[in-house]
Amino acid sequence: MAQMAWTGSEDGGKDMFVEANGVSTYVERSGNGYPVVLIHALGTSLRSWDPIVSILSRYYEVVAYDYRGHGRSEKTLGACSIRLLAQDLRDLLERLGRQRVHIVGLAVGAMIAQQVAVDYRGLASALVLADTRSELDSSGARYNERRADSVESGGMRVALDMTVERAFASSFIERRPEVGVVSK
Repeated sequence: MAQMAWTGSEDGGKDMFVEANGVSTYVERSGNGYPVVLIHALGTSLRSWDPIVSILSRYYEVVAYDYRGHGRSEKTLGACSIRLLAQDLRDLLERLGRQRVHIVGLAVGAMIAQQVAVDYRGLASALVLADTRSELDSSGARYNERRADSVESGGMRVALDMTVERAFASSFIERRPEVGVVSK
């Protein structure tokens, strides 16, 4: 494994870019213990996990990353499949020296987690899958394409608005407006 250097942050966490499956991938790590990998939803970034990282890192080594095309990771051209994103994660974990991990995925992140569990048996010791499905039908694919197009034209704020609107009841957002606020 190539020598890698983590850069420290104010909160004691560590971050770095890792070349994984040919793509520069941004990773943040915090805590100690059994590794837990967090995979964000489409059109978001590892920042979406900020509220839970401080809790999990008390008990686990938390590894959050921006998958290709998202956050601080490299933006690539061409088609991107769940299988390719699973290959990226497998290579990332190999480069980080992690042979077995718990994986927590949200929406498309959960689809990636499922694909890792199927294609790389033994890598995932546990899965937590939220707001997901096992395959993407044509209406789901169209929604994801519209969401990707809106991010390209209007930025990440549009994706956040779409996510909040789709995921939460309007009465909840009225009571908890901070949910719709972009962090950091």
